[in-house]
Amino acid sequence: MNTKKSYKISGFTLVEILVAIVIMMIGIAPIISMVSSSSSGISRVSDQTQAVYIGKYILEKIIARSIYDFDGIVSEPESHCVSGVGGTVSGYLNDFLHSGKPIAADNFPELFEQIKTFTCVVDAVNMNPPGLKMVTVRIKWKFRGQNKESCLSTYVFKR
Repeated sequence: MNTKKSYKISGFTLVEILVAIVIMMIGIAPIISMVSSSSSGISRVSDQTQAVYIGKYILEKIIARSIYDFDGIVSEPESHCVSGVGGTVSGYLNDFLHSGKPIAADNFPELFEQIKTFTCVVDAVNMNPPGLKMVTVRIKWKFRGQNKESCLSTYVFKR
């Protein structure tokens, strides 16, 4: 009678595990790359959204000003719109950030809590017929060392 017992060894060999790890790394690398590029895109779009909100607010203030002070709508040189919390502001944006209830700070506080420097330039050009002005607001900022700009325009008429 044979007294030896035969045991079957189950499991994976070291080579099989290494091959599985290499295959997983090849599959995961593009996913990690996509996550990195999408987070960069989200940051860029967030900056663009914030710039559009600032520009839109400035244009709305200019349109409101046209009702009572059409001739007071003038071009402004480049100035800081938002320079983080407590930053300096342009003339058109001053009421917005220092009023009791700023619109965007109530609705979108995350947009105005970032420490990011935005500058704005307001161009007001008299058009034909008299009593018509084209107003352009350019919001500028830096994103990863590159200059970015968002531009909004409208026509304002004397009422």
